[in-house]
Amino acid sequence: AYAGLPGPENRPFWEATGLLVAAPEMPAARFGEGGDDLVALRACYLERVVALWRRPLNPSVLRVIPGGNSAAMLALESATATLAAETVDRVIVLGADSYLDELSVNWLAGSHRLKSPEQPTGLAPGEGAACVMLEASASAGRRGCRSEGVLRGVATARDAQAFALGGLRLGEALARA
Repeated sequence: AYAGLPGPENRPFWEATGLLVAAPEMPAARFGEGGDDLVALRACYLERVVALWRRPLNPSVLRVIPGGNSAAMLALESATATLAAETVDRVIVLGADSYLDELSVNWLAGSHRLKSPEQPTGLAPGEGAACVMLEASASAGRRGCRSEGVLRGVATARDAQAFALGGLRLGEALARA
């Protein structure tokens, strides 16, 4: 309502809209052994969100972007590339993660990362979610909609060694980004 978006009956608007879901990585250490994590995330998360929301979103731009702490930035990077390619007029980026499930709490405790009386510098489990819509300037201008900001660019990079391995961080990925 705040953004003045049309209802589901405005098919042309929603068919020119994509959805990218920034998702957690699903390491076996945290979630146990599984099959294809991307297929599972798409079926259990993305497809359920689309079904509940009941908007005829563009099927070519419905993707899960796994990346853990970097997933939101990776999704924004993908959204800007999608908008630049003029595949759709707008992209919704949705991210949610939870560390409240039993598997995650046990994983945090077992890796000495859970905040507790014995470990005062650990992580306090919680949940978080955010959603933002990025729209091409021309499309937003035609609609005469309110713009809350301008995304000028996104850059991402990864360290060669995973954080969980405990290696020394020199900021090389940050410098590349």
